Amino acid sequence: MVQSRIGSGSTVGMMVRLPEDLRDRIKDAAEANSVSINSEIVELLERSYPALPLFLRSMVTKMHNLSFTLKKAKSVSELSAALDEMERLQSYFKEMLENQDQYEKLSGVDLTVLFNRRMGPSKDDPKDPSE
Repeated sequence: MVQSRIGSGSTVGMMVRLPEDLRDRIKDAAEANSVSINSEIVELLERSYPALPLFLRSMVTKMHNLSFTLKKAKSVSELSAALDEMERLQSYFKEMLENQDQYEKLSGVDLTVLFNRRMGPSKDDPKDPSE
Protein backbone atom coordinates (compact mmCIF):
# COMPACT_ATOMS: atom_id res chain seq x y z
CA MET A 1 0.00 0.00 0.00
CA VAL A 2 1.40 3.40 -0.99
CA GLN A 3 0.05 6.36 0.90
CA SER A 4 0.79 10.08 0.48
CA ARG A 5 2.24 11.77 3.51
CA ILE A 6 0.47 14.96 4.55
CA GLY A 7 2.43 18.13 3.81
CA SER A 8 5.45 16.30 2.43
CA GLY A 9 5.38 17.25 -1.24
CA SER A 10 6.30 14.34 -3.44
CA THR A 11 7.22 11.79 -0.75
CA VAL A 12 5.05 8.75 -0.10
CA GLY A 13 4.78 6.37 2.82
CA MET A 14 5.38 2.71 2.14
CA MET A 15 5.35 -0.35 4.40
CA VAL A 16 8.15 -2.83 3.73
CA ARG A 17 8.76 -6.17 5.45
CA LEU A 18 12.46 -6.86 6.09
CA PRO A 19 14.31 -9.74 7.70
CA GLU A 20 15.20 -8.74 11.25
CA ASP A 21 18.95 -9.01 10.69
CA LEU A 22 18.75 -6.73 7.63
CA ARG A 23 16.78 -4.15 9.60
CA ASP A 24 19.45 -4.30 12.33
CA ARG A 25 22.26 -3.75 9.79
CA ILE A 26 20.41 -0.77 8.31
CA LYS A 27 19.81 0.63 11.82
CA ASP A 28 23.52 0.25 12.66
CA ALA A 29 24.52 2.00 9.41
CA ALA A 30 22.03 4.82 10.06
CA GLU A 31 23.43 5.35 13.55
CA ALA A 32 27.00 5.33 12.21
CA ASN A 33 26.00 7.97 9.63
CA SER A 34 24.00 10.00 12.20
CA VAL A 35 20.81 9.78 10.14
CA SER A 36 17.41 8.18 10.56
CA ILE A 37 16.74 4.65 9.34
CA ASN A 38 14.42 6.15 6.73
CA SER A 39 17.16 8.50 5.45
CA GLU A 40 19.62 5.62 5.26
CA ILE A 41 17.17 3.50 3.25
CA VAL A 42 16.30 6.39 0.90
CA GLU A 43 20.02 7.07 0.29
CA LEU A 44 20.69 3.40 -0.51
CA LEU A 45 17.70 3.24 -2.85
CA GLU A 46 18.68 6.50 -4.59
CA ARG A 47 22.13 5.04 -5.31
CA SER A 48 20.61 1.80 -6.61
CA TYR A 49 17.87 3.46 -8.67
CA PRO A 50 19.08 6.88 -9.84
CA ALA A 51 16.62 9.10 -11.70
CA LEU A 52 17.29 9.75 -15.34
CA PRO A 53 18.70 13.30 -15.42
CA LEU A 54 16.69 15.95 -17.28
CA PHE A 55 19.55 16.30 -19.73
CA LEU A 56 19.33 12.64 -20.71
CA ARG A 57 15.55 12.82 -20.93
CA SER A 58 15.99 15.75 -23.36
CA MET A 59 18.35 13.69 -25.50
CA VAL A 60 16.11 10.62 -25.46
CA THR A 61 13.07 12.75 -26.38
CA LYS A 62 14.97 14.40 -29.23
CA MET A 63 16.16 11.01 -30.54
CA HIS A 64 12.65 9.54 -30.26
CA ASN A 65 11.15 12.48 -32.16
CA LEU A 66 13.80 12.19 -34.88
CA SER A 67 13.16 8.47 -35.20
CA PHE A 68 9.43 9.12 -35.58
CA THR A 69 10.10 11.88 -38.14
CA LEU A 70 12.35 9.58 -40.17
CA LYS A 71 9.69 6.86 -40.22
CA LYS A 72 6.92 9.24 -41.24
CA ALA A 73 8.88 11.36 -43.74
CA LYS A 74 6.82 11.79 -46.91
CA SER A 75 9.33 13.64 -49.03
CA VAL A 76 13.03 13.77 -49.70
CA SER A 77 13.21 17.21 -48.06
CA GLU A 78 11.59 15.94 -44.82
CA LEU A 79 13.95 12.96 -44.79
CA SER A 80 16.94 15.19 -45.50
CA ALA A 81 16.00 17.61 -42.70
CA ALA A 82 15.67 14.74 -40.20
CA LEU A 83 19.00 13.26 -41.27
CA ASP A 84 20.64 16.70 -40.90
CA GLU A 85 19.22 16.93 -37.39
CA MET A 86 20.57 13.47 -36.58
CA GLU A 87 24.01 14.52 -37.80
CA ARG A 88 23.85 17.60 -35.54
CA LEU A 89 22.92 15.36 -32.61
CA GLN A 90 25.73 12.94 -33.43
CA SER A 91 28.17 15.85 -33.62
CA TYR A 92 27.00 17.08 -30.22
CA PHE A 93 27.47 13.61 -28.67
CA LYS A 94 30.95 13.40 -30.16
CA GLU A 95 31.85 16.83 -28.76
CA MET A 96 30.59 15.78 -25.33
CA LEU A 97 32.71 12.64 -25.35
CA GLU A 98 35.79 14.55 -26.47
CA ASN A 99 35.28 17.19 -23.75
CA GLN A 100 33.85 14.93 -21.07
CA ASP A 101 35.91 16.49 -18.26
CA GLN A 102 34.34 19.92 -18.93
CA TYR A 103 30.78 18.62 -19.22
CA GLU A 104 31.05 16.58 -16.00
CA LYS A 105 31.41 19.84 -14.03
CA LEU A 106 27.99 21.11 -15.15
CA SER A 107 24.73 20.45 -13.32
CA GLY A 108 21.93 18.51 -14.98
CA VAL A 109 19.89 21.67 -15.54
CA ASP A 110 22.92 23.47 -17.04
CA LEU A 111 23.51 20.53 -19.39
CA THR A 112 19.84 20.56 -20.40
CA VAL A 113 19.89 24.30 -21.11
CA LEU A 114 23.12 23.94 -23.11
CA PHE A 115 21.67 21.02 -25.07
CA ASN A 116 18.45 22.94 -25.77
CA ARG A 117 20.37 25.96 -27.02
CA ARG A 118 22.27 23.73 -29.40
CA MET A 119 19.59 21.27 -30.48
CA GLY A 120 16.30 22.99 -29.68
CA PRO A 121 14.16 22.17 -26.63
CA SER A 122 11.75 19.30 -26.23
CA LYS A 123 8.34 20.28 -24.88
CA ASP A 124 8.92 18.99 -21.30
CA ASP A 125 12.40 20.42 -20.76
CA PRO A 126 13.18 23.14 -18.23
CA LYS A 127 13.34 26.62 -19.66
CA ASP A 128 16.59 28.61 -19.89
CA PRO A 129 16.54 30.97 -16.87
CA SER A 130 18.41 33.65 -18.87
CA GLU A 131 15.52 34.01 -21.36
